[in-house]
Amino acid sequence: SDVVGYDAVVCCVFSYEAPTPTPTPAPTPTPTPAPTPAPTPEPAALYSSYRYEVPEDSMNDATVWINEFQFWAHGTLLQTSPRLCSQHAPPCARASSQQNDLSPDLAFDGENLGFGGRGWCATMGEGFGWIEYEFAEPVEVTDVKLWFYNSDHSAGGDAYIEASTDGKTWTRLKTITDIGYNYLEVALS
Repeated sequence: SDVVGYDAVVCCVFSYEAPTPTPTPAPTPTPTPAPTPAPTPEPAALYSSYRYEVPEDSMNDATVWINEFQFWAHGTLLQTSPRLCSQHAPPCARASSQQNDLSPDLAFDGENLGFGGRGWCATMGEGFGWIEYEFAEPVEVTDVKLWFYNSDHSAGGDAYIEASTDGKTWTRLKTITDIGYNYLEVALS
């Protein structure tokens, strides 16, 4: 007889319970901030008089000579009347001086949009001075444009665009640091 042998096999049964994982909290969504509204622009100051001035320490070697001086508000040309303040109530033009019949009203007639020609000219040899336009009531001006006889007749140093509510106290709106220009376009806002 054959004897059959068995090896004893020991078997163990373990009960294993895996730990329950701690749930990872879902990320808290970052709230989208509300768009910041564009700042409301400050209302522009309204002035009744505006002027271009070349002070004596910025004089040129010739004379200040402006063919045309225009005022603009948000892309619209403001109408000016070629009238002298010495002869009419506003709207009208005045200047620090004038050469013969080249009076300041000629710079507001809309007819000299170029170089050469005529317009307002300060006393010959006076390379400084100012030209002013007084409206009938306060207006907003966002840009000014000036045409000069030629580049010799603009500023030789700093020049200014100024405004006033009474024609006596002036507020400097812009300093122009360029020199020797034929044409000048200045944004005031």
